Amino acid sequence: MEWIKKNPAQLILALVAAGSLASAILLYTKEDDFKNAFNAFNVSPNKDNKIPNLHVENITAAEKAISTPALWSPGNNKDTAALFVPKKYVLKDGALVRPMNWTFNPPVPNAWLEKYGFDYLNPGLLDEDPDKDGFSTLLEFKGLDAQSHLDMAGQSVLGKDGKALTDDSTDPTDPKSHPPYHTRLSLKKIELIPFRLRFMTYDTNRAGRVDSVQINTLDRGNKSMFVTLGEDIPGTRFKTLTFEKKEVPDVDNTKKDVSELTIINNETKETLVLVLGIVRDSPESYIVLQYHWVGADGQKTPDMNLKKGITFKLPPDNDSTYKVIDIKAPDPQKGQLGEAKIQIPNGETITLHTSK
Repeated sequence: MEWIKKNPAQLILALVAAGSLASAILLYTKEDDFKNAFNAFNVSPNKDNKIPNLHVENITAAEKAISTPALWSPGNNKDTAALFVPKKYVLKDGALVRPMNWTFNPPVPNAWLEKYGFDYLNPGLLDEDPDKDGFSTLLEFKGLDAQSHLDMAGQSVLGKDGKALTDDSTDPTDPKSHPPYHTRLSLKKIELIPFRLRFMTYDTNRAGRVDSVQINTLDRGNKSMFVTLGEDIPGTRFKTLTFEKKEVPDVDNTKKDVSELTIINNETKETLVLVLGIVRDSPESYIVLQYHWVGADGQKTPDMNLKKGITFKLPPDNDSTYKVIDIKAPDPQKGQLGEAKIQIPNGETITLHTSK
C-alpha cells in the first residue's frame, strides 16, 4: 500500500496497460464470429458476360406522354363546360346577364339547351342531330308525343282536356333516348277506289221476306244481276249473306230506305256491308304513308302504299310491327279530313290525318 501511495502514476499506467491487453484478447476472440457473419454475403459472382434485358416500357410511355401535349375537347358530355368561358352571358342595358329565362330558339328555352351543353346562340341548333339518332334537337324537345309543351312565346300549351301538356322531352345527347319512331309518320293521301258492286234493290216474296237482291257491277258496263241470299255473286269473289231492312226519316217527313246487304269475301272471309243505292269504298283502297326518319347514313324510306289490314315495319327498329286498322275517306261537306288508324307495337292505336 505504501508503494501505491508513493507511485500513483505507475499504478494508473499499469491499469491502462492491463485494460488494453484485455481488449486486444477480446477482439481476437471475436474475429472468427465477425468473419462468419459476412460469409453469407461473401459469394463470388457468376462468370456470365450476358447482360439482362432492361425493362423500359415505363420510360417509353413517359417519353411519349411528354412529347404529346394534352388537348382539350368538349366531347359529347352534357356536363362538359367550355374551355375558357364555362357560362355564357349576353349584354342587356349595358350589363352582362345570364339569359336562362329567355328563348333564343323558340319554343325551346335557353335553360333546356344549356342543360345539355348546347350553345343557345347557335341559330341552326334546333335542326341539328347531335347524337345521330335521326331526331333533331327540336324533335327531342317535343318529346314522346311529338308536340311541344311550350308555345313560341314560352307559355304552356293546353291539351284537349284543358290541362297543360307535360314535359316529355327526351335526351338529345343520348342516342338511346328519343321519341317513338311512329311520330315520324304522316298520312300523305288516301287513294279511294269505288267498290265494284252496288246494292241496287231487293225482291220480297209472298211471305214478306227478302230472298233475292239486285247487284250492279260497276266495272262491267253497269250490268245488273239478281242473286239469291246465301249464293255467290257471279264473276266475283263474294257471296251474299244477310239482308236487314232499315229506314230513316227523310227531309220531306217521309222515310228513306237504307237497307243493308252483308256480303263476304270467299278468299279473305272479310265481310262488307252495302247500303241500298250507295257506292262504298273498296277494300282495295289504300293510304300513302310518309316516313320522315332519316338515319346517320342519310338513307330515306320510300313512301308506303298500304291497304287496310296490312302490316309494316319502320327502320331502324325492324323487330316491331305496325298495322293499318282502318281507312276513312275525307268528307269535304262535313269538313272532315281523311284519316288512317295505325296500330303501334304496344297495341295502342294512333290516328293520322291528311292535310287540308
